[in-house]
Amino acid sequence: AYLYYKKKRNERPACIIGTDCNKVIRSRYATTFGVDNTIIGMIYYAFLLLFPLAARTIGVSAVLMSILMTTAALGAALMSVYLLFIQLGILHEWCDYCLLAALINIAIAIVILV
Repeated sequence: AYLYYKKKRNERPACIIGTDCNKVIRSRYATTFGVDNTIIGMIYYAFLLLFPLAARTIGVSAVLMSILMTTAALGAALMSVYLLFIQLGILHEWCDYCLLAALINIAIAIVILV
C-alpha cells in the first residue's frame, strides 16, 4: 500500500538498500497485464487473509481451498522470482519493498507447500 500511495502522489519512496526504488516502481515492469503490481500484491494478501474465512462461511471444501491457496502462493512466488530477475538483470536497481514482498511471497509458498 505504501508504494501505491507514493506512486499516486508522485513521490519518491524511501529506499534504504536499493539505490533507486523509484526506477523500479515506475519501470515498464511495474504492471502486469496493465494492472499495477502494487494493486495485484494488495489483492493477493487480502485473498490470503480473507479467503479462508469466507470459504468456511460459504462452505467451500477444504480440498478446493487448499488448491486455490497453493496456486495463489506458487503464482506469487514465481512472479516474485521473475521480478527479482528483472531488478537484477534488466533494471540493475533494487527496491527494498519489492525485495521484502518477494521474500514474504516465497516464504508463504514454502509454508503452504510444507
